Amino acid sequence: MAFVPAPGYLPAYNPPLPYVAPVPGGLHPGMAIYVQGVVAHHAKSFRVNLASGPEEGADVALHVNPRFSGGVLVLNSRRGKHWGDEQRQDPQPLHPGGPFELVINVTPHGYR
Repeated sequence: MAFVPAPGYLPAYNPPLPYVAPVPGGLHPGMAIYVQGVVAHHAKSFRVNLASGPEEGADVALHVNPRFSGGVLVLNSRRGKHWGDEQRQDPQPLHPGGPFELVINVTPHGYR
């Protein structure tokens, strides 16, 4: 699948990790976030957070966390320093050393 950014949006290629940047104009229904990478060979997990700011304890609208030791993909959110109920997908499709593509679609009711 070839990624074509929306007009006016510039992708970040090979950003330093952790990558923290605002989304110009915020997220709105009909938009999507595309993350492509390779999982480190030694990784036990990694996370992608859509957060309200860069500070520790900021609200997290969407937390995507593949955990390789347990073979599960965890989805969650945090509001007011309180995590919600985890949604778990087992088995999760990613593995250390492997490439991945993550597409997060913004809908009027949340994320897909």
